Amino acid sequence: MTVQRGGLWGLLFLNNHLHAAHHERPGLSWYRLPAFQRRRATRTSNAAEPSYRSYGEIARRFAFRRHHILVHPGARAE
Repeated sequence: MTVQRGGLWGLLFLNNHLHAAHHERPGLSWYRLPAFQRRRATRTSNAAEPSYRSYGEIARRFAFRRHHILVHPGARAE
């Protein structure tokens, strides 16, 4: 999962989108990461990796609604 724009929340969460781009291309200069990330975002927009526009979008979608049903690994399937 990546978040495209962070604003102040991006600083709190260590600019998740640039961090993901860095792990894809660790040798890339830091000042080239934003442009690389924009190209990466268009490339992965159709892939299975979830991408969100902002942390506000995540809060609106998931803050007060259940979004995953957690199942303990030791639980038996019935």
